[in-house]
Amino acid sequence: MLALLGQSLSSASADRLRQQFGIPPEEFAVILVGKDGTEKQRSQTPVDLELLFRTIDAMPMRQQEMRSRQ
Repeated sequence: MLALLGQSLSSASADRLRQQFGIPPEEFAVILVGKDGTEKQRSQTPVDLELLFRTIDAMPMRQQEMRSRQ
């Protein structure tokens, strides 16, 4: 099952994303996509959420976002 922002995707949407990122239907992948739409990180195994959030928080756009909220 593919999910985006906690919501399940339709089969057609899942197929488009798999094609866009080159993931065969039988493979598992976690892909972190930046606000610019490019792939920032890929894993073939489940990702520890704490590590994922640290990775996101280290990204330049996120750093800028956090500074602007202070």
